[in-house]
Amino acid sequence: MTEAEFQAWRESTIPDYAAEKTTSGAWPEADALRLAREAVEKLLPLGQATPNHYFYSVCLKADGAKAGHLWFAAESTHAYLYDIFIRQEFRGQGLGRATMVRLEEAVRALGLTTIKLHVFGQNHNAQALYASLGYESTDVNMRKILTRPV
Repeated sequence: MTEAEFQAWRESTIPDYAAEKTTSGAWPEADALRLAREAVEKLLPLGQATPNHYFYSVCLKADGAKAGHLWFAAESTHAYLYDIFIRQEFRGQGLGRATMVRLEEAVRALGLTTIKLHVFGQNHNAQALYASLGYESTDVNMRKILTRPV
């Protein structure tokens, strides 16, 4: 990922993350954008140059068109996948699966043997992809929204 692509990614991922946290019920909408920006700044104090963080553009082989992006970090004993995104017009073509396989190759090359990730409960397509690739749930949070009595 080039520096320009990183800056564009950063500016799009913050509101996307804020929206996901709001939809999941984790953050109130009024605070979500600020909290998302703070979270990204805390994780990436040096931006793209933050040690042990890796950023990739997902490109189509045929013409090199940018179809998405990937961000992961090498932590003490494992890799943590922070963000994978495939643009809507490229979904359903196997790019998410191919990107996850390439992630496994990159993680193995770093000498790590485990990949961890978080997936929002409302992202059923991602959950199905991860399960089909052999990922297992390690923790599940659930909620039920109750209507107020009349």
